[in-house]
Amino acid sequence: MRKNDIRFNGKAATIEHHSARGKITRNSGNFTRGSQLISHEIMMTWAGIRIPLLIWLFTFVPAITITMSIMMKDHETGLVLMRLYSSVWSMMDLDPGK
Repeated sequence: MRKNDIRFNGKAATIEHHSARGKITRNSGNFTRGSQLISHEIMMTWAGIRIPLLIWLFTFVPAITITMSIMMKDHETGLVLMRLYSSVWSMMDLDPGK
């Protein structure tokens, strides 16, 4: 039954309209929806941006760490580390009374 069904047989169908420009093939090959195109574009963009971002990150973090360790004094380093510690403490909501 599927062989005789013109929707699935893949044969060319003649367009009978006066503006017809040849033959079309029903259900021809792979059909891509617009949402698939958008997600594909986003994935391809991320694939192109990912490596430069990682290179920048792995270059910037050591550079800023070395620069800050050279320029900051001991008590300033302690203040920064305590600020980071207090931020983690607040984020985790570590209450000593619990």
